[in-house]
Amino acid sequence: MENKSNKTVRKQKVKKSQNYFGLEIEDNGKFDALNVAARLFLCPRITPEHAIKMVDMLEKGSITVEGFRERTNEFIYELVSLKNTPKGITSIMRNKLEAWEKILKAPTQEEYEYIETFFTFSKETLFGNEQQQQIGDPLESPISMAAYVKQYVKGQDDAIDKLAVPFFLHHDSKSKKYTSRIKTPVLLMGPTGSGKSEMIRHFAKICDCPVIRINSSEITPTGWRGISATDVIARELKNGTTIDDLKYAIIVFHEFDKITHHNQNIIGTCGTDMDNDMMRDIMRFFETDHSLHLEDSTHPTGDTYRLPVDNLLIVFDGAFSGMENIIKKRLNLRQKVGFSQNSSSGYDESNLLQYVKTEDLEEWGYMPELLGRIGETVVLNPLSTDVIYEIMISAKESVLQSHIEFWLKNNIDLQFDEKALRYIASEAYKSGLGFRNVKALLAKALKSMYFNMVQSSSTQENTIVKISEEYIKEHLRVR
Repeated sequence: MENKSNKTVRKQKVKKSQNYFGLEIEDNGKFDALNVAARLFLCPRITPEHAIKMVDMLEKGSITVEGFRERTNEFIYELVSLKNTPKGITSIMRNKLEAWEKILKAPTQEEYEYIETFFTFSKETLFGNEQQQQIGDPLESPISMAAYVKQYVKGQDDAIDKLAVPFFLHHDSKSKKYTSRIKTPVLLMGPTGSGKSEMIRHFAKICDCPVIRINSSEITPTGWRGISATDVIARELKNGTTIDDLKYAIIVFHEFDKITHHNQNIIGTCGTDMDNDMMRDIMRFFETDHSLHLEDSTHPTGDTYRLPVDNLLIVFDGAFSGMENIIKKRLNLRQKVGFSQNSSSGYDESNLLQYVKTEDLEEWGYMPELLGRIGETVVLNPLSTDVIYEIMISAKESVLQSHIEFWLKNNIDLQFDEKALRYIASEAYKSGLGFRNVKALLAKALKSMYFNMVQSSSTQENTIVKISEEYIKEHLRVR
């Protein structure tokens, strides 16, 4: 037994391995280790963990060299197709590099030269020529804060840049414990599923501030029967948030477009009266030295706290479905319905919200006094099929990658054809729900796989499962 063990040890010692792109690859003469490592680094949808698994499968013969090259060629073609997407390739590869460095290591200059020689991707093509390829501390400036959020939210660079300023000012006032007089409320407009909530979530994560979402359609003004905005904030005390944390909270009035009864049949004047009282209630959040009185129902004595509003960051968000009609009327574009682009006027009718003005918001039903207190109106782009696809394959915390990683842990190498993913992106776009619908579509498409799965052992070899467009269509079909 001892001799056999020693022989095994000696056998292991003579194994030669090479390290390229941080990957330890056994030199067995069956494939070019440098080429393998370069391909794994270039493939947008292959994570460092996935790359390590792929190397292991190659060494064990679980996948053939030809199969590996065919699969990675498909992924690299995806990267080529993104060359014409503004900032697409650099955004994806910077995310890839950051993840790669955490687990493996950054490529050497010689390895970058190899990529340029054999794959015609220069370092500049992959990462751009901006000052820094890594984001660094996202709290250093609005620019670095925006760069951080762009890793998670795609297709909304302009909106992220605009939103970075008020969030940076908010964090600065929080960290230095002063009341910012230049910080103003923000109005965030964009279609359902375009990334409004995700943007707020990631900015708030950087700032390390609690986010309190107030559903505007469900609250009533103070003095009316129902739940007020102050009541919703007070609930946070019950949930364990301290009054000190609340002082620099981010208050999101969600579905702010529904705070008015625009284009709705209203019995009597109840709707208008409630709308105006609600807006007056909200304006108190902007008054200097005003405080909210929060009652802590969890405390035995029912303590009441004063929460100054000066240090809160107020964000309004909404889809504003129907605002396009108001804008068309003002721009005299009503007769042009049906065209994505008006060649004579130059107005892009695919995103008319970008032309919104204060007068349009007044016609929607907002009081001028309220609108006058909003410092920045940020409009998000509707997500195209291509952008939804890009989010799936490149955004950090992508739901697609979560599925792939789950199956890898169970020794299943889940490989989606590009056509399959583009079909999902197309269906999400058609749904009108934007990227929000991708999670549901993937869950439905993979439901039978999850139902039939058997827990595997860690020693079991990986099995490749390819997901085709036909498979997706079949499993998304309404039965």
